[in-house]
Amino acid sequence: MNQAIILSEADNGPKEYWPLCETTSCRWYYEQYFLPYLADIKHVEFSAAGYYNIAIYFSDGTLLIGKNDPWYYGRVVFFFFPNAGNFDHNTFGYVGSDGTLSREGLGISFWSFCFVPSERGQKFHYKKGFEPFKINLEEFSQDKLEQGEFQCTKNGQNRSYCTALIQLNGWKIPKDYPFKVR
Repeated sequence: MNQAIILSEADNGPKEYWPLCETTSCRWYYEQYFLPYLADIKHVEFSAAGYYNIAIYFSDGTLLIGKNDPWYYGRVVFFFFPNAGNFDHNTFGYVGSDGTLSREGLGISFWSFCFVPSERGQKFHYKKGFEPFKINLEEFSQDKLEQGEFQCTKNGQNRSYCTALIQLNGWKIPKDYPFKVR
């Protein structure tokens, strides 16, 4: 993804000057800034939890989901599936009867990343390109990712931060990782 961003910058200028997508549908954003620079075999648009999503399939069997959500103030959240077969668009972004969003498999069979082109990106994203999800982190440490609001644990409410925990471990699944990865 970072190579695609570098290629896109050659045509579209520095990423920090790209416009933000602050609506629920940002098809134009993907069409201009990402899709022409990716060697995908197909991409499919779908809606989940009321938001625009694009599934980008690659020839090596991996899948990348791009999601636009105005809640993230123009940041683009991505979900990477090392095995596209683990993706089910019927359950991805399922909203339960209690109104909460479920991402079954997050931190287990797929991982979250973020692209933040502007200064709104928080200190662990600004100008870095495609990075593990670290939105709202004030501290990037194992302790912070294993407890409190940003925990990557079996009881954690937001497993988006599990990708950052793996990054802290040199991109290897730690021996004490709280989930069996599939």
